Amino acid sequence: MEALPNELLAHILAFLHPVNDNLAFLSLVCKRWKAVIEETPCLWKCIHLTQAYPFGSKENTRHRNILRLCLMKFGRHINCLREHAITKTFTDPSLRDLVVGLTSLTCLDVPLLEWDVMLLKRLRCASTLEELNLTQYLDSEPLELMPWLFQQPFPRKKNFLTPHHLQIIRYQFPRLKVLKLALDSVAFPPSTFVSFLSKVNLTSLELFGFGLLHTLPPQIIHYRDLCLKTIASSQRLAAMVTRLELRTCPLCFTTDHLRVIIKLMKSLRHLFVGSGMIHRDCKSLLSIESDSLLTLGIDGLSTLRMQCLRCNAPNLKEFYLANCLALNAVFVYSEYLELLCLRNLSSFYNLKCSSCCLIQFEVAACPVMPVSALRNFLTEHQTVKRLALIGELSGLTLYDYMCSSLQVLNVLLYRVSRLSSIKVDCSTLETFVCDVYKQTPATRINLQCGSIANVSSTCSIFIRSRKLERVSINLPNVRAICVRCEELKYLSIMTSEMAGNRKTSLDLQVLARSVSIIYTKDCTFSRYYLRANHIESIILQSCELESSDQSIPRLNIQTKSIDKVAIENCHNLECAELRFQAGRTSQHMSFTECNNLRTIVMSCAAKHFPQISISRCRNLNSILLPSGNQLDLSTVEAFGRGLSFSIPREYQSYKKLIRLGESCCNKASF
Repeated sequence: MEALPNELLAHILAFLHPVNDNLAFLSLVCKRWKAVIEETPCLWKCIHLTQAYPFGSKENTRHRNILRLCLMKFGRHINCLREHAITKTFTDPSLRDLVVGLTSLTCLDVPLLEWDVMLLKRLRCASTLEELNLTQYLDSEPLELMPWLFQQPFPRKKNFLTPHHLQIIRYQFPRLKVLKLALDSVAFPPSTFVSFLSKVNLTSLELFGFGLLHTLPPQIIHYRDLCLKTIASSQRLAAMVTRLELRTCPLCFTTDHLRVIIKLMKSLRHLFVGSGMIHRDCKSLLSIESDSLLTLGIDGLSTLRMQCLRCNAPNLKEFYLANCLALNAVFVYSEYLELLCLRNLSSFYNLKCSSCCLIQFEVAACPVMPVSALRNFLTEHQTVKRLALIGELSGLTLYDYMCSSLQVLNVLLYRVSRLSSIKVDCSTLETFVCDVYKQTPATRINLQCGSIANVSSTCSIFIRSRKLERVSINLPNVRAICVRCEELKYLSIMTSEMAGNRKTSLDLQVLARSVSIIYTKDCTFSRYYLRANHIESIILQSCELESSDQSIPRLNIQTKSIDKVAIENCHNLECAELRFQAGRTSQHMSFTECNNLRTIVMSCAAKHFPQISISRCRNLNSILLPSGNQLDLSTVEAFGRGLSFSIPREYQSYKKLIRLGESCCNKASF
């Protein structure tokens, strides 16, 4: 790595990662990567800032500082500059002035109505610019995703285009080919806009501006709807439209209008249709046909007349469907469909798709769709790699023959009380997440009324795969978890106690060859069984162990080596017994706030014993060594505040074996 030149390493990074929108974060990896990011011009030819920014004030400041530095150094190399409408990075005056000075830009896909539009006259890239975005930044307040899938936030303020602005664009940018325009910013009759379009040599026109804005003047709404109608009625202008977002449809917009628009706009590649469309056809079928569509989104078709949707788009790659309450069946005919998203379809139960390369499939809030239909669909589409299930689920069973390519499975539940079991036996699975979905209004209502809190039933989870990168389970009613794999990178289990509900006892079983990290929090274990050749880290935080008169609960860990063990806030743990195979070593062990811990017992097999850190374990009296000696800690006053030490060498040389009675292990051992 150190011997590679920056340009070669930059090409490697560009091949492995989407560096265009992660430059600021990649610079934090190490000094070498920071030098590559800040010293390699070829990385900065295209800058694409996605909706992920900003994460927070510190990250946002760091990101803008690196961006400012590289704009100053590599401004002449930058050809493309893109930013999401919700990011608002270039509202910073210093960055905005740097953008004005860029000379080689061919694409300026940054919302400009947030700025002084007269800055267009100062752009030094006017002679080379081919793509321009005349929209505005949106407010970044979070919205509910489920009720309106394609709804966007409201703009902070509204600026309007005038005929003078169109003249500036026409004369300043002679090579302009792609124009993104919000029609709700047009403050003049459609004839002026049509005249402008006839005088510029555009090859692509992307139309926005049909959002949920209730404060628009009636005249602006009239101009917006009339502009769309004028463009759609002209064969030449309609052929230029490549993207159309009707997040709220114009007044009296029907499914017949939609079919006419799709037919006339022969170059249309991205279409989003939101609420407000009327289905007046006597038939209950809506048919959409297009040879050019790559992305199709339909949201809010709540009319009772439309019960079946048929989409015949041979080149379609992404299909989003949401909030069609009366829809029963969907038929998608596209061999190249890669993403299929179904949300909030309360009557939906029948799905057919002809795709041969479906990769991502999401089903959210479709209560009528049976699990058997989902399993049959997955069996027919073995190419699915990412599966997301959101809503109410009673049980789920997936085998290798159903989903031979599945890599990511996300299960988010509205009501966990209905779930009985999840069994996934898939050799390709890498990521499994099971949690309570907290993003919808319905979930919040349930939390308030206590339907989630009063969990009456329990569930079990079984996961088997070859290599698991991440397993995360956060359910209050899980009674058994079994994970079997060859390699486990990260396992996180949390069973937070809900209001008015007692925690469910958890039977945990993990079988793997190697384990990197196992993290458990707020769990009450009836059994903790872990078997692996090597374990890097085990962390127990605020966990409890059930005890009974017949048996002693155990943290049963069978392994050849452990690098780190950390036990925090396990208040009922009284005895910890540490066992290792001969010749193996545990490097570090820590006990924090284990108030009832009285004895730590070290086994005789290990050659070198770990460093032990003890903090706020006020009742710990002794540590029994394998030689039979005992370290008396009852008189150490500083022990309550925290203590860190290593086993003395003179005690490690003894070979005397000590046999412990039941009195030393009356609570738990591992």
